Amino acid sequence: MKISSIIKTKIKNNNNELPDILTPILGSKGINVKNLAEELINDIIYFEEDLIIPLIIIIYENKKYKTFIKTPYVSYCIQQIIKTKGNSTPKHKIYEIISREEIFEIISYKVINIMKNTFNLKKTFKIFLSTVNSMGLTILS
Repeated sequence: MKISSIIKTKIKNNNNELPDILTPILGSKGINVKNLAEELINDIIYFEEDLIIPLIIIIYENKKYKTFIKTPYVSYCIQQIIKTKGNSTPKHKIYEIISREEIFEIISYKVINIMKNTFNLKKTFKIFLSTVNSMGLTILS
C-alpha cells in the first residue's frame, strides 16, 4: 500500500469533541471521521481526561488509515507535576524545583515511546535533563 499522507496532530482526551477536531483535518482526505473517532475513543480511554495526546495518522491511497497514539510530551508531563508552565527566561532565573524521582516517574510513563526511539536509559535521562533545564527548572538531588 502506498502512503497518501501523514498527519501529525494533538488531540485532547475529550470524547465529545474528538469528531469536531478531526473533521477539518481528515474530511478532505476522504476518511470516515466518525469511525476513526470511535476507534480513537476506545484507544485513549485509559488516558486522563483533558490530557493532550500526540497523534500520528497515516493515510493510504486506498483510503485506509493507521493511527499511532503517543504518550504526552515531556514538557507537558513536567508541567502537570509542578503545576506551572515553567520559566520564560530559563538561564536567568530558577523557577521551580523538580526531584529525580519525579523525572524517573515521567520516564517510566513514557517508556513505550523511549523504547521505540532509544534503548539507552542513560541517554534518555540526559534528554529529560535538557528539557528540565530549558524550562528553567532545577533538579533536587
